[in-house]
Amino acid sequence: MTSPTYKGVVFVIDDDEVVRLSTQDLLEDEGYLVLSARNGSEGLARMHGIVGPAVAIVDLVMPRIDGWHLIDTMRADANLRRIPIIVVSARREPVAGADRIVTKPLKTAELLRAVRELCR
Repeated sequence: MTSPTYKGVVFVIDDDEVVRLSTQDLLEDEGYLVLSARNGSEGLARMHGIVGPAVAIVDLVMPRIDGWHLIDTMRADANLRRIPIIVVSARREPVAGADRIVTKPLKTAELLRAVRELCR
């Protein structure tokens, strides 16, 4: 039996279960391995040790460690700073450390385009 081949790893970090699971389903249907987390603390724990192409989709407003703190922590960590970050938010302002911002409500094509471009 051979193991499946994935286009890359996508971390979906969002406290909204409906958004997290629907995003996970969308990306898995597109051929990505998706690891999800309910907050920044869980997200950081899941990211360590990942090799190969990866991208993180991050909500900003979450309990425990919010998206801003998560992004700052990733950019300060030598092992995580290489992971591109897509912020998903209703805000339209730039977010320091983010590679892309996809505004809510999510547009599937826009999110998939950002993941494809950054997960190389």
